[in-house]
Amino acid sequence: MQGTEGFAEETASVLRKKLGNGYKVRKLTVEKINKGKVYALLITDGENMVSPAFYLESFYSRHISYGYTAAETAESIIKEYNSIEGLIKEDRNLALNLSRKEWVKERLFLVLINKDKNKDFLSDAVYSEYAGLALVLYVLAGDGMDGMAKIKVTKSMCRGFGWDEKDTAGYALENTARLLPVGLCPLEKLINRLLNSEDGGVQPAGGSIPGCKGEWLVMSNQKGIYGAAAIFYPGILKRLAERKGTSLFLIPSSIHEFIIIPDNGLYNPRDLKDMLREVNRTEVSLDETLSDNLYYYSYEKGELSVLNAGNTETVIL
Repeated sequence: MQGTEGFAEETASVLRKKLGNGYKVRKLTVEKINKGKVYALLITDGENMVSPAFYLESFYSRHISYGYTAAETAESIIKEYNSIEGLIKEDRNLALNLSRKEWVKERLFLVLINKDKNKDFLSDAVYSEYAGLALVLYVLAGDGMDGMAKIKVTKSMCRGFGWDEKDTAGYALENTARLLPVGLCPLEKLINRLLNSEDGGVQPAGGSIPGCKGEWLVMSNQKGIYGAAAIFYPGILKRLAERKGTSLFLIPSSIHEFIIIPDNGLYNPRDLKDMLREVNRTEVSLDETLSDNLYYYSYEKGELSVLNAGNTETVIL
């Protein structure tokens, strides 16, 4: 066999030989955001029947570029598997909690992704659609120093709990705002903070971003992870537009945030959209890219829309 799937099969075979009796190695095909089908390997033993997924994308890239073998890949996976034994035991508790309706309900939240690039990924998902975007239902499985662990809610999971998909998605939006409150930060301040962190506290020369004028805001949640969904929090855009006294351009800079720009006559929508497309292709990783669409919130109408090539509005909310 050739390609990633063949490499996955070969690595799985080596793992089975190295681990010996008592362990099972299974190849898993996973649909990932914006990437489509990828391959992972699961290792389980007689005591722990759950396992983290060991994705093979980076290993396969090293295999193609540097001749990294399936045997070397297997050794790396075994080393990592042995180092996370404690986490595997925690996963056993997680598997039990995921069967508990109330535990799951209180941890429902939404992640905003690109709909058109994720048709297979969304085929069994519970989601709401908004002009090329999809608000996807997840369970917040863990939240610590290393980030957020999430599990996609499937249609069958909803049926098993007796939940109506539409009602559940509506509840999850309010729950997301509770679990992950909105965070707003001036873009200049955020970039300065990042530069200070990288450069030992030295302020960047000039102290400002050309064209930004301190008006551009970054909207996310307070953790800065999967925060693009915050634009749909009840009333958030209305309150912000009222505070600014103007309509708003919304740039989907990644699945983690939007950049909010007041429509005060200084910015050309076509220029903003060109900038967005360029940044998406050069600065944002594929799995975190959200959309090339420029969105718009009308202060007068109280409506969210997408600006098409002719700079006209298509109302979506």
